[in-house]
Amino acid sequence: MSTLIQAKRVKKRWLDWARESLQQKDHVEILDAGPVLQKLRELKSTHPESLSYELSNLSLTDASSSVIGGSKRLGIELVICVVGDPLEPAVLHLTTDDLDPILRESAQTEKTISLAPAALDGLLVVDMPEILTTSEFLVSGCGSMEKLVEEIQRELPGGALFRGN
Repeated sequence: MSTLIQAKRVKKRWLDWARESLQQKDHVEILDAGPVLQKLRELKSTHPESLSYELSNLSLTDASSSVIGGSKRLGIELVICVVGDPLEPAVLHLTTDDLDPILRESAQTEKTISLAPAALDGLLVVDMPEILTTSEFLVSGCGSMEKLVEEIQRELPGGALFRGN
């Protein structure tokens, strides 16, 4: 099976899952990936180094809670979520109330999910812990999402904060 066909199947699975599983279905919007990804690439080129935070032995529940809690404390109510295969990702615009189910689903599948505020002035890449154990949790943010990395570190102290590509 071609890689692009497989990527399109993964995208369809994510879109179907979002339509069936998210609480705020009325507020979920499927976006055209092209313009969003272009804006995020431009953002990464102007912010080549990300602020990252890594923590060992973290549960999925604590990881998800820290991302959602930090987002809400910073007043981030709507996010753009990029999931699936990088060749053909699903791009969803949703509320922070729907972050927990999508973070949990990504932990079972891709393990990595990208989030951006609706203004697309920041990017947070989240590498979720494994679903049934405690394991590594890594968040990397650039632009406005560096503040969210700092919020997560405050909520979950004891990890390593560093800057890199």
